[in-house]
Amino acid sequence: MTDMIKEINLEARKLFARFNHPESGYKGCREAARYYGLLVGERYEVSNVVMGASYTDVYLCGYLRPFNSVLFDFEDEDGSAHDIYRDPKYNWFLKKKVSFD
Repeated sequence: MTDMIKEINLEARKLFARFNHPESGYKGCREAARYYGLLVGERYEVSNVVMGASYTDVYLCGYLRPFNSVLFDFEDEDGSAHDIYRDPKYNWFLKKKVSFD
C-alpha cells in the first residue's frame, strides 16, 4: 500500500519552466515570449509538454499558447533540474518500442 501511495505522489509532482534563454529559438518564439510578458529568471508552472520529432511545445499555466522549450530550463517542485528530454513522462519517443522487422 505504501508503494502505491508513493507512486501516485511521484506522478502528481509538478514541473516548472524557468525562462532563462530569451534569445534562443526562432524569432517568432522570442517575440511571443516578449509579447506575453515572460520575465527572465521567472519560474512558471508547466501544464503540458508536447514533444515532436523536431520541436517541443511547452504550455504554461495561465497561458493559452505554447512556447518553445529552448526558452526554458526545467525544474522539479524543489528547484532541482529536470531533463524533460530524457523523461518518458514527457518524451513519448522513449516509451515507444521500435521494431525494424
